[in-house]
Amino acid sequence: MKVDVIIVGSGVAGTLLAFRLLDKGLKPLVISDPSKKKASLLAAGLINPIVFRTITMGWRTSHCLKEANSFYTSLESKLSAKFFNPCDILRIHGSEEEREIWEDKKHDPDFASFLGEGVNPENYSWLKSNHGISKLKGAAFVNSQNFIDALSL
Repeated sequence: MKVDVIIVGSGVAGTLLAFRLLDKGLKPLVISDPSKKKASLLAAGLINPIVFRTITMGWRTSHCLKEANSFYTSLESKLSAKFFNPCDILRIHGSEEEREIWEDKKHDPDFASFLGEGVNPENYSWLKSNHGISKLKGAAFVNSQNFIDALSL
């Protein structure tokens, strides 16, 4: 058997790499110890376009989000499973200054598709917010357990 790449570990990262290599026509070999617990089962699987602490975007954020959406949707179809979940995230502002930065940046064309309007805190009375709550658009999460289960079928 000809192998182009050896991947150690069949968690989310190793498995995604294997699928990408297969898509490129390469033959990966995934080596994994089934008796070992996968760290991926503990992962939150959150895909977030904004660094909340600094209200900045990572390098090539828009490109990476489009790629993740396309890839995970395609993989769900191949595996006949549901594990990719686009969603919004609520941001509880830690200070008035942070809320003002959010408000300013949401008018920047680079941020406009991600930074949403403030939400009515009364709708989220269980959240403690002294400086407001805003909605982050374009996020997603991967249900790691469903993903690993789909690979085990």
